[in-house]
Amino acid sequence: MQSQPYQIDQTWGVFPSRACRADRRCSYSVYVPSSPARGPRAQRELLVLIHGTDRRPEQLRDVYLPLAEELGCVLLAPCFPAALTADEELHNYVFLRYGDVRFDELLMSMVDEVLAQYEVSPGKFWLAGFSGGAQFAHRFAYLHASRLAGLSLAAPGTITSLSPHQQWFTGVKGVQSILGIDIDWVGLRALKVHVAVGANDTRPEVTIPPSSPLFCPGINDSGGTRVARAIRLHELLIDAGIESHLDIVPNADHVPSDLVPAVSEYFRQAFAKAN
Repeated sequence: MQSQPYQIDQTWGVFPSRACRADRRCSYSVYVPSSPARGPRAQRELLVLIHGTDRRPEQLRDVYLPLAEELGCVLLAPCFPAALTADEELHNYVFLRYGDVRFDELLMSMVDEVLAQYEVSPGKFWLAGFSGGAQFAHRFAYLHASRLAGLSLAAPGTITSLSPHQQWFTGVKGVQSILGIDIDWVGLRALKVHVAVGANDTRPEVTIPPSSPLFCPGINDSGGTRVARAIRLHELLIDAGIESHLDIVPNADHVPSDLVPAVSEYFRQAFAKAN
């Protein structure tokens, strides 16, 4: 029996997750709001949400449904599965490349697919990441900032500085030889970055022990908690000439919904300025 073409007759709401054409091991889901697009452009803005290492993209997408309705923007929630290759690597996507898989390029392929399928503005897109997703998002921005309209980084664990004296991924030394692309300084200095973390996100679980395959010199120098590391990332961005705003959210822990109000307010203001 011949398979039927992929057809969905709905015009808004949560669309079925689908495989990325560039690598069908990865997938993404899309939410199109019922509310109209805001601003003078007829097409909607695109907000991309990058999951943490727990791989719950639908959970992250769903807590931002009210924001999507308010702003009239489309949500794209990728899923980069663990154990994508032959081993059981959990943190593969957060460093953009694992083996021969380039997760930054996969994200751009997903964005291009959404642009082709939905009425979304073909210009820059908005990017937000939580936990491991924030790790991915700030490293993505270092290389591809010119693709971004705005960037929110919520509770990253390990962080990468823009120091040319520290090897990638604690710094950016050697990034050209490792990833084949250099730092997008022009795009970064035109970007307004938001860094958020819960005030109660103070467990020392982000410390990488020397026995870990992730360990490298300097990886723990930015502090022993996500609060300390968020503060340090904000400082590093400012020192590099990049506009950054820091929110330490009272009574919030390492839970996506705890940080939604702060992240939503950033995008609310950023969308208003852009439109």
